[in-house]
Amino acid sequence: MRFALISTLAMVGTSLALPADLEKRDAGVTVNNGIVATTSALTTLEAHLHNPIPFQSDRIGDFLWKAVQLNDKVNNELYAAAIATNKLDKGEKIGYLTDNLAMSALLTPLSNKLSSAVDHWIQDRPAVTRFNPAAQQSILQSLKTTRQNANMFAQAVLARQKTGVVLIAGPITSMLTSQVDRAITEYSKRY
Repeated sequence: MRFALISTLAMVGTSLALPADLEKRDAGVTVNNGIVATTSALTTLEAHLHNPIPFQSDRIGDFLWKAVQLNDKVNNELYAAAIATNKLDKGEKIGYLTDNLAMSALLTPLSNKLSSAVDHWIQDRPAVTRFNPAAQQSILQSLKTTRQNANMFAQAVLARQKTGVVLIAGPITSMLTSQVDRAITEYSKRY
């Protein structure tokens, strides 16, 4: 009888622990999904910026405002990923990431896409400066928001990673902010 009671209590304890475990797992998956969504938004932005800027002045404005909207989408996804990461316990792995390879596989595409988008922003700066300074100001503001959100995400990742994973997460997340800084510097030269 005593054994049965102990077994029953053990089962109850396990069942009570499950929701918290599931919540942690779901929180990690939310972070994973947020990083993937940010990378996807960056892919869309990169594809748009890769198109040549139209020669017609009226179409240049449309092109640039579309770019700002796409960059704002990146900002929203990156902010959501940062908020989700901040909800994790310190030292808790992000989703199912258990080693450096898994962390690199998730964060490297995000970093690479951001770097490519920044390269396009910088390459397109002369046309923006010449034809549409108002759009340029909006781009600068959007990029500053990207910098802020990237920094928040990077700090959240570093604060919640175990020592072994920080070795790969640190350099990658620091690149997120340094890459955006390049574009901000270029767009700030006009003002």
